[in-house]
Amino acid sequence: MPLRPSASPYFDGEEDLLRLYRTINYGDLALFAALDTRQYRKEPADPEDVPERKEDKYAKKALRPKAENTLIGREQETWLFETLDSSEARWNVIAQQIGMFDYASGRRGDIVGWDGHGYARDRILRHLDGARPSNPVVITGDLHCSWVSDLKADFSDESSDTVGTEFVGTSVTSGLGESYARAYERHLEQNPHVRFFDERTGGYVRCEVTPNEWRTEMKLADSIEDPDSPVHTFASFVIEDGQPEAKQA
Repeated sequence: MPLRPSASPYFDGEEDLLRLYRTINYGDLALFAALDTRQYRKEPADPEDVPERKEDKYAKKALRPKAENTLIGREQETWLFETLDSSEARWNVIAQQIGMFDYASGRRGDIVGWDGHGYARDRILRHLDGARPSNPVVITGDLHCSWVSDLKADFSDESSDTVGTEFVGTSVTSGLGESYARAYERHLEQNPHVRFFDERTGGYVRCEVTPNEWRTEMKLADSIEDPDSPVHTFASFVIEDGQPEAKQA
């Protein structure tokens, strides 16, 4: 695929890498920190090596990997924190590829996305909680279904502060297996921070951003095989400036 000159390969002492993470500024309205969650990730914890809590064998904290576990690497993580700390934008957007919200429900073998790199996610959410950049929003792909979720300062404590909102867009053409859809449905009641879920595919997300609000519209096409197919909005959400939670419109 075409790459920017800034993404020319470099050698970090162990492997060749492409510098893909970057900042995209849209005046003082929005800053986009585009992450690379593929090249720098370490192996997630093996569920068989992580001890369970005696009081609850399905406790979410049971799948916490080692503290040094990382998904985006320490260099990129430091860059992200410095980018957010120095931002003067009204909306600070983290654009990335896999679900950041907690949805694995702690079941063995359900390590997906950021859930398998819990300490890495915890560091980012703790930073958002402490530094309080203006209006954090995370936009995400890859799950082949639609989600809207509060991002909690501490997912093990649902009463903790909400530090931002994550929007996960569905896929345009790829399907979602029935087993995944059933598993996600089962997990919803265990994840009250999830505000919306829809398993349908064949759509996209459209966001309209002003200084006063962020409006997200989730779109579906009647048919992905027909270039002239109508597209309709099946859910809308609004985040008001200074209020981290999304509200269904």
